[in-house]
Amino acid sequence: MFEVQVKGKYSHTLSVAEVGRRTAKAIKELLNGFAATKVKVIRDNETDEMEFSCIISTYSISGEVSINEDHIKVVVDLPPAGIVFKKQVKDAMDKRIPKYLEEKELVDEP
Repeated sequence: MFEVQVKGKYSHTLSVAEVGRRTAKAIKELLNGFAATKVKVIRDNETDEMEFSCIISTYSISGEVSINEDHIKVVVDLPPAGIVFKKQVKDAMDKRIPKYLEEKELVDEP
């Protein structure tokens, strides 16, 4: 089946472990911003790869994150009908993900 991919590349200066922790939070916030349900974020610590999935409305959304020493690559796979939301998803990624990769310390929510 044809999928619509939304891609982003984001720089960082943090440790790979810290980026993994922060990126998981960023992805959850990103998906929840679209009223997602059944949100899952799974990180493979050996390969520094992350997979995520959720349901938005009646559509299954999935994606992956590759964590590198100085950047991450994010790919969100939308269903064919999601092509109308491609720009909205990209804008949300560009807004939310970089703030999690800044040097400042993130405060965990209670």
